[in-house]
Amino acid sequence: LDSSVYSSEELDRFGEAMALTSDGNTLVVGSPGYKSETGCAYIFRRSKYTSFFQIAQQLTLGGVGIAGDQLGCTVAIDHNTVVVGACGRADKAIYTGTLPSSKREIRSGAVYVFLRSDFERNFFLSQRLVASNVKAHDRFGHSIGISNDTIIVSSLTPLPANTQLRPRH
Repeated sequence: LDSSVYSSEELDRFGEAMALTSDGNTLVVGSPGYKSETGCAYIFRRSKYTSFFQIAQQLTLGGVGIAGDQLGCTVAIDHNTVVVGACGRADKAIYTGTLPSSKREIRSGAVYVFLRSDFERNFFLSQRLVASNVKAHDRFGHSIGISNDTIIVSSLTPLPANTQLRPRH
């Protein structure tokens, strides 16, 4: 794959993240630098006739995507579900213990879930995932994984000094 075929922008970071379905027929490629770091992800499908991958769809956030979101910093796919990280997204906390926060925290991150049915060709935006304890520079979505109906998301923020993790019993 040559990024110049899909994006003529310099620094689009095409290929920074990639994931392949277990059957090897669908490839997701992240491009978090696309359009001033709004970002996107590309879906490629293997041709039945040539066995080469062909572009099938570009996943974006449409009207809600803004510069700096970095959609496509991470990608994962499992059958008909594509999960795409937006590590640079400035988002609000969903629940802070009392009321939802109105303040957007810079580079807090978010993850977007795109779905399709067995009969559909294209993926559609289904859901946005954010951490319940959003903090600036968390970069939620820095690493993601999916298996069956389970999505795992990590952030990049280190633990505060002198913090120890203890197992729960």
